[in-house]
Amino acid sequence: MSLFHRSPVLSFVVLFSAAMLLASIAAGAGLDTGPWPMFHRSARHDGTTTLAGPDTLVTTWTHRTNDAIELSSPAVASDGTIYVGNADKGLYAIYPNGTRKWKYVTGGNLRQSSPAIAFDGTIYIGSANGKVYAVNPNGTLKWTRTLGAAAKTSPAVDTNGRIYIGADNGRLYAINPDSSIAWSFQTGDTIRSSPAIGPDGTIFFGSMDQKIYAVWPNGTQRWAGTTGGDIKYCSPAVAPNGDVYIGSYDQNLYAISSSGSLLWVYPTTKPIRSSPAIGPDGTVYFASGPKLIALTSTGQYRWECTRGGDIISSPALSSNGYIYVGAADSTLNIIRADSTCLSPIKLRGEVLSSPAIGANRTVYVGCTDSLLYAFQQPGLVSVEIPRGAPMPLAHLFAAPNPFSNRTEIRSASGAFDGGTLRIFDAAGRMVRTLLVARGSPAASWDGRDDRGRTLPAGTYYVSGDGSAQGRAVLIR
Repeated sequence: MSLFHRSPVLSFVVLFSAAMLLASIAAGAGLDTGPWPMFHRSARHDGTTTLAGPDTLVTTWTHRTNDAIELSSPAVASDGTIYVGNADKGLYAIYPNGTRKWKYVTGGNLRQSSPAIAFDGTIYIGSANGKVYAVNPNGTLKWTRTLGAAAKTSPAVDTNGRIYIGADNGRLYAINPDSSIAWSFQTGDTIRSSPAIGPDGTIFFGSMDQKIYAVWPNGTQRWAGTTGGDIKYCSPAVAPNGDVYIGSYDQNLYAISSSGSLLWVYPTTKPIRSSPAIGPDGTVYFASGPKLIALTSTGQYRWECTRGGDIISSPALSSNGYIYVGAADSTLNIIRADSTCLSPIKLRGEVLSSPAIGANRTVYVGCTDSLLYAFQQPGLVSVEIPRGAPMPLAHLFAAPNPFSNRTEIRSASGAFDGGTLRIFDAAGRMVRTLLVARGSPAASWDGRDDRGRTLPAGTYYVSGDGSAQGRAVLIR
């Protein structure tokens, strides 16, 4: 054990049963194939994506809801739709251009549960009224399941489509895709730690009875470990080899093997409420108080970055080495994986929600000012593949952007395969169609509509099918 660590307060009791046979479930494959389909991206809660993120935080759009977005974090589907819960009881579906697709009103607030998107597009979320909601991609209700108490954790979905969610009555529920309850597992107190699923199908979660639990997919206990404080809000992150990382109110971060052996303990000076993330090289990123801390997979200190307020938001890691995390001082922070703390962006409320990284170098995050924010790489315009057109999905760069008279939209691949670009104003009206010939290196836009009329200054969205992915800014 490293000299950094004080004597661990964790004691483990491992219980074996017939469920010791390894499950054939591979964590996360039952999720939608989108870039960020649930809290902390994957069923393992690694918080890491293979997509690049912006190196500068510039607001692309905001979408106003009717109340604060607190701990509910956005999920991003394969079609680009962003889903987020809200204190006004609403599950919001938002197009990639920031306009509302629909809102489904539940019977209780959605302050804490984040939506999870299944492979068939169904959106699951827990509510303070003690129900789990399954909502179809078109915004209609598929089913509800009443639990014994408020469901304030974020659901996780396994490869069979089964949904796992914790409740305030101390039970972890396993719910089948048809809404029937497969089983429930009782702990000693409230569950606010969202379940994560390991590579062999084991479900890991914490409880306010000061324990972390490992439960087999059939609902029997694999092991339980006792910490020195409540495990509240912090959810486990699971490495590809099954190692589990979780923080406690006893101010320690714990590393445990999938079999229940304590690997190491890292002491901090504040309760840990933010969930850890795991980088591609095994680095563990977690927050304690106002500090984001990076450790090696063996628990050795690498670096820390101190922010202006406590961090409850969980970090999100991009493939190009940027970490995004909110803080209670109303900032969204951007930190390089080499420890460089870049300038944060100031919002108008606390950022308790955890960021999600989407396509086209975009970051989404909710805020207690009732807004969902989208941040995108400056100067980047992206389009989707038009239905029936051979245009490839590629990053497009508008230069200059902003522009006053003319901008050239170029493909990162060097040339287009042909297709149609459509340009929309901020109200969603299509104002211009651009035909792109096969082999053309760029599409030129002169800031005019299809009738040749000069358009006013503003933000315009470029799309292949009407659901915009990026923007070009026209100035006069």
